[in-house]
Amino acid sequence: MKTQILRLLLSLLFVSLAIQAAHAHEVRPAYLEITETEVGNYGILWKLPVKAGIPLGLVPSWPDGCAVQQNKPADIVPGAMISKLTMTCDGGLAEKTIRMEGLSTSLLDVFVRIEWANDKSTSGLMRPAEPYLTVQAADEHSVPAVLSYLILGIEHILFGYDHLAFVLGLLLIVQGFVPLVKTITSFTIAHSITLALAALGLLTLPSAPVEAVIALSILFLGYEAIRLQNGQSGLTSEYPWSVAFTFGLLHGLGFAGALSEIGLPDDALALALLLFNIGVEVGQLLFVGAVVLLYTIVRQVVNDTPAWSIRAPAYLVGTMGAYWLIDRTWQIFVG
Repeated sequence: MKTQILRLLLSLLFVSLAIQAAHAHEVRPAYLEITETEVGNYGILWKLPVKAGIPLGLVPSWPDGCAVQQNKPADIVPGAMISKLTMTCDGGLAEKTIRMEGLSTSLLDVFVRIEWANDKSTSGLMRPAEPYLTVQAADEHSVPAVLSYLILGIEHILFGYDHLAFVLGLLLIVQGFVPLVKTITSFTIAHSITLALAALGLLTLPSAPVEAVIALSILFLGYEAIRLQNGQSGLTSEYPWSVAFTFGLLHGLGFAGALSEIGLPDDALALALLLFNIGVEVGQLLFVGAVVLLYTIVRQVVNDTPAWSIRAPAYLVGTMGAYWLIDRTWQIFVG
């Protein structure tokens, strides 16, 4: 009976992961920047992600008493649509609520940054579960806006199914606690290097080919995991740190994609970058801990684990990697 229950639960888990991952893409937050020129008058920069040449369906809904004017058509740039608007609000924007239509049915976040006329700033995140933001005026007691980058880093990795699939692939291949810690550390160091270089504008590569190669790295780990289950060693099992470091350099460029959409604050550039990277690591550790905990529970509850349940994660990683590779390679040619 326990085995049958486990089989059902694992089946539901793998089907759920496959469905979510198949519809997921690299998470790109939308970016809304509001600059107060004087009390009641604002300039707005609205940056909306574009997929396959089509802007995603998010529309800001402004508070009552606020009038918005778009002086020129939006610009389409690689990966985004950028609109510049002006807005006037009776009594100012503080303590009023901005809503985002379409956000509740998406997988996106909206990063909001508000620059006040007194040279202070506030920021926040709109999420599908909370598609609105009540604007808080900045004062000496405000939480620094830069802390939002920590939250953004955590959410980016936890909803970045491709990066999590790569980490899962490492967990399936690397045997032993110490080798696993060293391998994850190697991956962390590598993606931290390229994340910093790309976010600071010192390393620039087209995002579409980078994402396609990230998908290839996931497919490679899935293949290596299946080989290992069949008793055959592979490059990753023999040289786990080197493989993790090499592919980690590419994944760092993928992480930088989120920051490229919103930019870094000039007044706290290094701190924002550090906090985003720490957020990524926190999210990654949460995922590793959850996988290890699930594995421990299964081993405690079921003595005779069905063979298919042992093989399923490796096939899931490989299948998702193949899907993303085909999809992202196609996107390179169709735009």
